[in-house]
Amino acid sequence: MYTKLTELTERFTAYCNKNMGRYLSILENMVAINSYTENAQGVNRLGQYTASIFKDLGFSSQFFSSENKSYGKHLVCIKESKTKNPAINKAALVSHLDTVYPPEEEQRQNFSFRVDGDRAYGPGTCDIKGGAVVIYMMLECLKEEHPKFFDSVTWYLFFNASEETDSSDFEKLCTRIIPPDTKAALIFEASSSAGKKVNIITSRKGRAVFRIEAQGRGAHAGAAHHSGVNAIVGLCKAITHLAELTDYSKQITINTGIIGGGTTLNRVPDNAFADMEMRAYDPEIFNETIKKIEAFSFQNDGLSIGVKLIRAVQPWPKNTASDKLYDVWAQAAADIGLKASHESRGGLSDGNALWKILPTIDGLGPAGSNAHSSGPSLEDQEFAVISDFVPKAVLSMIGLMRLFEL
Repeated sequence: MYTKLTELTERFTAYCNKNMGRYLSILENMVAINSYTENAQGVNRLGQYTASIFKDLGFSSQFFSSENKSYGKHLVCIKESKTKNPAINKAALVSHLDTVYPPEEEQRQNFSFRVDGDRAYGPGTCDIKGGAVVIYMMLECLKEEHPKFFDSVTWYLFFNASEETDSSDFEKLCTRIIPPDTKAALIFEASSSAGKKVNIITSRKGRAVFRIEAQGRGAHAGAAHHSGVNAIVGLCKAITHLAELTDYSKQITINTGIIGGGTTLNRVPDNAFADMEMRAYDPEIFNETIKKIEAFSFQNDGLSIGVKLIRAVQPWPKNTASDKLYDVWAQAAADIGLKASHESRGGLSDGNALWKILPTIDGLGPAGSNAHSSGPSLEDQEFAVISDFVPKAVLSMIGLMRLFEL
């Protein structure tokens, strides 16, 4: 098998390198479509474009409306196996359509596709349009260079329309469509490594979002300051208290990202609010911390503070199924001259939902940096590493062949 994989690695690499200019053009076309989560029209345009390129590889496509009507439609592309074997190999490849940049921000920052040396800059180049291109590269290469293998697998491609915000309905969609005997969910979020090292994500933190609300007593800030109760001051004390739940030894982090309140400067504010998030890797610690935060309340001398859980995405913890799938990709990495390592990441992905359904690994897209950043200088803008597209595509092609032992 090793001799066969060595030969295929050379063929796959040569094919992808020969077509890299065309793949970059596909990436440029994707980046040119603003797909900010709340720009439903743009997300749907990107979905239509994505469906069109995979149609050329024999995939049928279906769109599913998001539960939140202000979001675009999820895209599912499927190509059935041509084998008559009842034990058909199945794989799910996962990306998303949305980005975090409103159209006005892209225009204001002059943030668009451009190539500078080994970097492709632009909104979504690494998070995650570059990953979608890697999926396309893999499947086109397999179709052309190893059609027997390509036709032996049933391929499920999932493109989430609202991964950057709230995608609980996408989890339901995947659960409904993915057959239970599917061998793997491969998620093509950006890699954190390029060159000879490959970091493969096998766990992620969970995230809980809270609204803290403070109610005080309004008063004239000059003539009756003593009779007022400042809700903003009370809220700040509550934020400071809850921030102390951050515990790096337990990998718990608390972050207050939005705060507001009051109406005018010459009035003691009678209301204030803050939005806060908590993240943790361990499910037990995660849920215990949610209970501690929810239990926080304060009522005294005209000040009332309460906390409400808005939503919670459970952690993707270390687990045997993901570790076994990692082992297959680690061997594939060794086959092509790379060295793999486990990675745990603090940000969310669709892996937080899919690991419960089937074996899941993540970080299989091209390396890049500055995700979610548009500037102001080029060095501050999101980019993908061009030379990393081919190795990542070849890695997952060899990984799939090892997984299916073909």
